[in-house]
This record gives sequence, C-alpha cells and structure tokens, in this order.
Amino acid sequence: MIHDSSRPDANRPKLEALLRQFDVHEFDARSAEEFGMLRAQLRRKGKPIPSFDVLIAAIARANALTLLTSDGHFANIDGMQIENWLLPGSIA
Repeated sequence: MIHDSSRPDANRPKLEALLRQFDVHEFDARSAEEFGMLRAQLRRKGKPIPSFDVLIAAIARANALTLLTSDGHFANIDGMQIENWLLPGSIA
C-alpha cells in the first residue's frame, strides 16, 4: 500500500503501472444493487460473510466475472463463478 509507505510519491508510479495491467471494475449502481441482494440472501441463509467479501462478490456478479479465490466464504453465494488456482491441477 503506497499510503503506508515511507515513499508514497516514489511508489505511486509503480502502483499505477501495475493497475494498468488489469481491468479494474468499479463499484457502481449495478454492483450496489447486487451487494444489497447478496447481503440479504446470505443473512436469510444464516451464512453472513464479511462485508468486503460481499462487496467483491457483488462487483464480480454484476460484471459476470469469474472470481479467483481460495476463500471459502464465496462458496456460500449462489451462482457465484469461482475458480481456485491454488488447488493442484486447477490450471489448465
């Protein structure tokens, strides 16, 4: 995190170069709607997960993305496309 760095100005260009290598999806209105639905569904199922995980899942579902994770919390989300590349043989 550049904000915890003793040299944030020197590290900012490195962060910006890294981020240019990825598609960054915003938390937009569609993601916010998905967040509310997911949080309510998980609460009704009795399987709440941390809010940041719900936020990540909401952005992924709103954008029809596959989430790469080994975090078991996401298995509680119906219809979530998940891949765990840490499992042996999981990368083709």
